[in-house]
Amino acid sequence: RNLDEAIARGRSLSASRPEDGLLPLEIVSLHLERARLTGDYADFGQARDALQARPPSAGTRAAHCLLEARLDYTLHRLKAAGARLATCPPGNDPAEVAGLAADLAMHAGRYREAEATYRALVNQVGTPTQFVRLALLRGRTGSPAEAAALLEAAARRYHGTSATMKAWLRLQRGLVALDRGRFDEALALYRQASDELPGWWLVDEHIAEVLALTGDKAAARALYGRVVERTGAPEFLDALAALEEEGGDKASAARRRGEARALYEKRLADYPEAAA
Repeated sequence: RNLDEAIARGRSLSASRPEDGLLPLEIVSLHLERARLTGDYADFGQARDALQARPPSAGTRAAHCLLEARLDYTLHRLKAAGARLATCPPGNDPAEVAGLAADLAMHAGRYREAEATYRALVNQVGTPTQFVRLALLRGRTGSPAEAAALLEAAARRYHGTSATMKAWLRLQRGLVALDRGRFDEALALYRQASDELPGWWLVDEHIAEVLALTGDKAAARALYGRVVERTGAPEFLDALAALEEEGGDKASAARRRGEARALYEKRLADYPEAAA
């Protein structure tokens, strides 16, 4: 609700202040934050529309370019993001530019290049974001213990008030625990994340995943059902269908898989890289 109101205010202000080049950039950031909370891909399209609605001014060209590159990265358009980043004029925070370039390197499989930049940013900047970046890389390349330690370090260094950030940090620690087969630890961390931001679909669907893995299929079905009601996301329709089929309700499972397929096809048409 707060984000809805902020976006509406931003759009109203932007319409009344056409000379203000920063307002569209703030609206884009709000759309990306809302997409994190809702899982609704429509916000990505609205973010793109807001970016393209007004050409950047001389004072906002660098920030506008970096935000375009970040939007492409968020949608997994890695080649487009890299090309965009390479053309951005000076004026952005060098650490932010370097971090995004390393993110692109990591997702392109250039792990050593990404790790070198991440470690430099941890040593030179040392914000929670830099610790998280290195943690995610180490977790994905076979060093879960180091990843867990880096995520704990990030949590200790975070002194902000964002419930989303607090929940996300605990969620990431839970993912590392899950990868190590530590289901009880993962579930405890997910529940702590839920305490920070109750009702976040991203946390609830991971709780449902662990419940299913540990044999509490009824609770998993119920929770996946609530996640589907809130998001309508095809991946959770699929997960719920698998549990229903396992429980003997093949008709409902088939119906949900049909709904999921239609949603997947729409996402693939609108956002092919992100949907894949």
